[in-house]
Amino acid sequence: MKNMLPIFSHFNKCLPLFLFVMLAEIGPLAAFNSEDVKQLLETKSCPHCDLSKANLKNQDLTRANLEGANLKGAILQDVKLVNANLTQANLEGSSLIHANLQESNLEGANLRASNLVNSNLILANFNQAILAGSQMRGVNLSGASFIGADLSNTDLTMHDGQPSFLSYANLHSANLSNSKLRAAQLYCTQLEKADLSNADLRADKQQSSTWLDVLNGIAFGLSIVAGNPFYYGTPQNNFPVLHTRLWGADLSGANLSNALMSSTNLTGANLEYANLTQTDLSKSLLVSVNLSHAILDETNFKDANLESSNLSYSQVNKTNFHDAYLIHTNWQDTETKFTNLWEVNLSYANLSGTNLRPVNLKESKLCEVTFFDGSQSSEKCPKKLPKIVIQGTHICQWSAISHQNIITSEQGIALDKVANNDYLGALEVLEKIILEDPNNIQAYLERAYIYELLEKYPEAIADYSVVINLQPEAALVYNYRANLYSKTKQFSAALKDYNQAILLSPNLSLAYLNRGQFFAQMASYQQARADYELVNTIKPDSLEGIYGANYRELLLLDQAYAQYYSAEEDKAEAKLDEALKINPNLYQAYILKAQIQVQEKEIDKAITTYSQVITMQPKQPYAYEQRGLLYKEKKQEQLALEDLNQAVQLYAEEGRTYEQSRVQAVIDYGRGTN
Repeated sequence: MKNMLPIFSHFNKCLPLFLFVMLAEIGPLAAFNSEDVKQLLETKSCPHCDLSKANLKNQDLTRANLEGANLKGAILQDVKLVNANLTQANLEGSSLIHANLQESNLEGANLRASNLVNSNLILANFNQAILAGSQMRGVNLSGASFIGADLSNTDLTMHDGQPSFLSYANLHSANLSNSKLRAAQLYCTQLEKADLSNADLRADKQQSSTWLDVLNGIAFGLSIVAGNPFYYGTPQNNFPVLHTRLWGADLSGANLSNALMSSTNLTGANLEYANLTQTDLSKSLLVSVNLSHAILDETNFKDANLESSNLSYSQVNKTNFHDAYLIHTNWQDTETKFTNLWEVNLSYANLSGTNLRPVNLKESKLCEVTFFDGSQSSEKCPKKLPKIVIQGTHICQWSAISHQNIITSEQGIALDKVANNDYLGALEVLEKIILEDPNNIQAYLERAYIYELLEKYPEAIADYSVVINLQPEAALVYNYRANLYSKTKQFSAALKDYNQAILLSPNLSLAYLNRGQFFAQMASYQQARADYELVNTIKPDSLEGIYGANYRELLLLDQAYAQYYSAEEDKAEAKLDEALKINPNLYQAYILKAQIQVQEKEIDKAITTYSQVITMQPKQPYAYEQRGLLYKEKKQEQLALEDLNQAVQLYAEEGRTYEQSRVQAVIDYGRGTN
């Protein structure tokens, strides 16, 4: 069709017969205006045009202006609509299978009953859009905005083994009632005041979570990415993909009544003022969840873990907590009636101000519990269990790549102070330099680096912006600013800067690497793999000065993770083998090998692999933890206990309190339930 477009320019008013023949390639002429199709393909601009039932399959409509266009019933399969303007457009009943709508604007658009299976909607704007009854299986909505959108009765389940990704999406006040969200990945999703009544958020297959499933879910949920033993960049998810994840999600004021959420991971989520009437949360992970003022009438928490959660001022009537884990929970002034708290662990719980009496707590563990009248149980807990405090702001952070090598000039005193960790002193020196010379680019770069070390990201971004204003061709600085935009969840700005860095310097391997990691974070694994491959072909040696001589093995490791999260385990293992040929002691590669072995149910092989890691890294706590969980899966309790205790000790030595608390909770929970 591209070769045909120049022919179109010779005809302004009439449409010869052979033009109809060419348009037949696009689709049937009965329903749409052929002149409008011609205009769109020639100019990529056709606002308010009639394109209903047009066949635009495989067309490149990047940055097209289709504001208010009528695309009802149109065939848009595999179409490229990146950065397109589709505000107020009518796409009802259209086919958008495999379409790329990344960063497009569909605010107020009508997509009722449309087919978006496996489409890419990363960072797209669907505010106030209508998507009711749409097929959205396997879509990628990472970072997209759906404020006030109607997604009722939509199907967001898996497609060909690929779950739907809604990580970091904003669904404030969205209508998701009666939607199917089984196995959806809602990591750090904003669902404040959303309507999820009668939604199905269960695992893809209704199965009981094993110890391995549940505890591996906690493994990432309770740890900051930067402290994870894996290679930086991609969130390390051990939780089975068949389970729905809502880590750190904001569900304050959301309506989840009658929702099916068994085996769901809600670690660190905010459910303040949420309505969970008759919601099934059995076997779910609700560690450090805020349920204050929530309505929990007839909610099913059987076998759920609510450790360190806040239920203060909530309404708890006819609620089932049978066999639930409730240590360190806060029930202050909670209204309870006919609630089943039998055989639960309420150690350290605060029941003050409630109407709970010991008669409601049959056969429950009540050591160091504060009762309704302020009195405390006489039973002492055998061992102090630390309270886990985790919030969405903690578990929703991405680790940024350090770039201390950006400092190349000799700034004398300032650099000496940085070397001696005197960052505040270095800032004073740099501020004087900048005051005397407001155009000193290197001083801004050094100060931005120090701000990063101090986690003052807005200030660092501001300094990089100054450098870009002074030196607009500084591709590397766009890349560094993009890393910080990504870290602060300004995803559109991050992608824009990565693209600009590559536009300015097409051979900048670091930008491809970082953008690949960005795409991996957004669960766009095909794009991530494409960027990683480019790093191999486009001047890869440029990375050696930044990451050192071992950059090749680290790149292969990153590529392996991208393949792994794309469910291409064979290709991932091939990349790991390549990395291990370069460095046989790359223990992170063995960790990923073990993950793949666990996924393939090769538990004994995984135990052997983690043992290899421990041989190479005797003080690697994560390997002990994972091997301990595998031993627990095999009912080898003594070996499990030895490994888990070792992990606790090593985490403590490293000052990693979250991980230490996590493993200690596993040990104590096992003792309490065996």
